[in-house]
Amino acid sequence: MLSIAVWGGGSLGLLWAARLARIFPETVLLVRTEEQRDWIREKGIRLTDLAGKEERIPVHVRWIGEVGDEAFDCLLIMVKQRHLPGVAEALAAFSRLPALAVLWQNGLGQEEAFESLFPPGVLCGAVTTEGAYREGPGEVRHTGGGQTWIGPFASGAVRSEVAARFLAPLRDEGVRIEWESPIVRRIWEKVMVNCAINPLTALLRIRNGELLRSDEALSLMESVVEEAVSVARAEGVGLEADAVLKRVVEVCRRTAENRSSMLQDVERGQRTEIDWINGEVVRRGTRAGIETPVNRTLVRLIRLLEVRCSPDSGPTDGRLPSR
Repeated sequence: MLSIAVWGGGSLGLLWAARLARIFPETVLLVRTEEQRDWIREKGIRLTDLAGKEERIPVHVRWIGEVGDEAFDCLLIMVKQRHLPGVAEALAAFSRLPALAVLWQNGLGQEEAFESLFPPGVLCGAVTTEGAYREGPGEVRHTGGGQTWIGPFASGAVRSEVAARFLAPLRDEGVRIEWESPIVRRIWEKVMVNCAINPLTALLRIRNGELLRSDEALSLMESVVEEAVSVARAEGVGLEADAVLKRVVEVCRRTAENRSSMLQDVERGQRTEIDWINGEVVRRGTRAGIETPVNRTLVRLIRLLEVRCSPDSGPTDGRLPSR
């Protein structure tokens, strides 16, 4: 039996912890606050499935302040990208690192904090088209089915025995999950979808499907994708702008009622992941000598919005805060 931990109690962390606990009963969920730990210990994870049926699923849960020198075979890291350096620092103190570590972030560059810890075949990325919405400390709603891929960032890495033992029981239970080596192309494809949808929904305070009702929004999304495709090609990832844009439109339609993660962050007054999504396209474009003015403008606008929506920013009387 595999020893599995899910690090992160957000929407996907709760969804996957509940899913894994059914198959691997000793699965441990690691959460950021003692309050969330206590809630889940008392009530379990309350999962509402795609049909609207609610189920309570008991899960082993620990506060990350309680995590010491652990011995997990498989670790799914599902925190926001800004928290990854802290996770890497904590893992560096472990005497035995996991045999499979999977990063589930929305942006680019998530592997950089872990490359000194894990060899290429151990460190993997994940891309999923599933949707989930956290409704409370231990309450999650599965908002959309889909496909998940995991695989190494490095080309030529061989799938480990632990990865095979992780994937097979999930497939047997009907979870659509596949191994893909390397995972980089899938990550770029998802990043481009996020680049096109997330900042616009956050700025306009609208659900995903609303973007398809505006020619101006579609034109902006096209420009975002074209810039990102140029940057990806400079890094050896050959994608076509037309195909990616079709994918963006498909995601908007399929998730029409969803509120993007970036919109949810803005509504909660939290920092977004803009720096690792559009911001990474800008940074990599600069490195490759490629101009990315639309992505750069979206980064600046979201950063302004973060300041205005932060609970610590104080009243602005409708004006932008001064430096």
